Amino acid sequence: LEHFERALSMGRALHGDRHPFLADTLCNMSTSCCQLEQLERASDLLDEVLTIRREVYGEQHALVADVYHNQALVRAQQERPEEEYALHCQALELRQALAGEQPSLAVANSLACVAGCLFAQGELAAAQDHYLQALAIREELQGLQHPETAATLHDLGVVSKAQQQFSSAVSFYKSAYAIRCATLGEHDMNTLLSLGNLGDVQLLLKQSKEGKHNLQVAAEGLTAAGCPTGEFYARLLAQAAAPADANKKGG
Repeated sequence: LEHFERALSMGRALHGDRHPFLADTLCNMSTSCCQLEQLERASDLLDEVLTIRREVYGEQHALVADVYHNQALVRAQQERPEEEYALHCQALELRQALAGEQPSLAVANSLACVAGCLFAQGELAAAQDHYLQALAIREELQGLQHPETAATLHDLGVVSKAQQQFSSAVSFYKSAYAIRCATLGEHDMNTLLSLGNLGDVQLLLKQSKEGKHNLQVAAEGLTAAGCPTGEFYARLLAQAAAPADANKKGG
């Protein structure tokens, strides 16, 4: 952060207060402030970035949409969900207008972000629709074998489970797991999260053998990696085993 402060001071001296270089430096400073949990300062810096970029590029520019997106991420850290959602919607609307009929990864990113907000609001059908739109773009531009495609499939699994569409959830999780195995490796935490979620839904569908196996593999791998979700999967596994143990004792 200290280096950015020096660069900013030099930039102001050389270029004045309304130069694209300053906006880029301020944006980088905002990212550092977020990492340091200096969220109010990060927000103020992004407000200045937005002012500069509007003056330099106008309202209808991709770099302006990027600021809306980054502001939304700060609001998420600040736990201000209504503002987060509004800013993601602003970014999405502008990115869609700029992309026109052409598929755009920036649009896909904003669709996924809006979907996440909608899911948190309990708007499951709308969240699913936005994730499906994001998936279609990712499959076209990034292909089926890409971690971002897998991430969207995983998110669709989460939404489908919440809607009690368990068969669809299994299909989405299986696809996400297969892609993550191929692109990230079977021991990657994201891969194991897809596997664990798959096992959870399989138990709900009474696919006990597959579900228990997948939960066990995920629980062991995530626990070894220090991820607390591993303990959650272990508890699910124990709960699934409890009725079977009780039946054995009763018999």
